[in-house]
Amino acid sequence: MPRASCAVSQVPVVSLTTNTCQWPELSVYRPPVRQALTALRREQAADRLRLGEFYAASGLVFADSAGRPVWPQQAGHTFKALCERAGLGRDWQLRELRHTFVSQMSQAGVDLETIADHVGHVNSNVTRGVYRHLLADEVVTAAAVVDRL
Repeated sequence: MPRASCAVSQVPVVSLTTNTCQWPELSVYRPPVRQALTALRREQAADRLRLGEFYAASGLVFADSAGRPVWPQQAGHTFKALCERAGLGRDWQLRELRHTFVSQMSQAGVDLETIADHVGHVNSNVTRGVYRHLLADEVVTAAAVVDRL
């Protein structure tokens, strides 16, 4: 799995290029996510005990069994294998999770500032620029609402 990247929010976001996010406050997550992250913490604690001084105690959420960064290529390979096991095929890219997240949040009416915060963007202008194609439908929907007023 890739490491998480946090900019402003407590919610870690998948990033293949940065290794900056420390463990977030677990109370912000729904129970299934909290349980999965708690299990991951336990697994990492066992790895730390097993390796002792050889464990790289980076405090990062996603790491290999020695606490080191996960290589982007390995994260992509693991993601493709998971997709294949789930019956989705191997043609998916990890970045598509971000696109799906932004699209679903936008369609659910979450404001752009909140989406930008959750995906780790400095501000909503970055989100608007990167995901303009996903947000275009929301602009049309907003115009239709104004027309009905």
